[in-house]
Amino acid sequence: MMIVSFLKTTEAQYENLRLELWLRWCEAKSMSTREWQQLMANGILNRWFNTELTKIEWQFMHDLEPYQRQCSPQELNERYKAYMVSMHSLILAPVQNEIRKKTTKQLKHEDFNTQTYLN
Repeated sequence: MMIVSFLKTTEAQYENLRLELWLRWCEAKSMSTREWQQLMANGILNRWFNTELTKIEWQFMHDLEPYQRQCSPQELNERYKAYMVSMHSLILAPVQNEIRKKTTKQLKHEDFNTQTYLN
């Protein structure tokens, strides 16, 4: 059974939910706006995230299958989000460390010209 029909939602709502999870995960794993942007734009990290998310979705469907018919779409959505909290404990350290090194290196070598309009 596809996750969209299991959640009793639309494709668009499901895609928005996945995007929200991705953005929040990247935000939680980053230390700066620049690092957040680099995490979001990293294809390897995004594929890894989607693979792990799919594993958790399968577990979610397996665990809730006996109760799915009795649950409202709102209840399923809340339970889905509760399952997805476990994503925040996962990390693809080599990719994130490489991004962090590049971000730190760029910040060290950037020329910060500060202009003031008070003078």
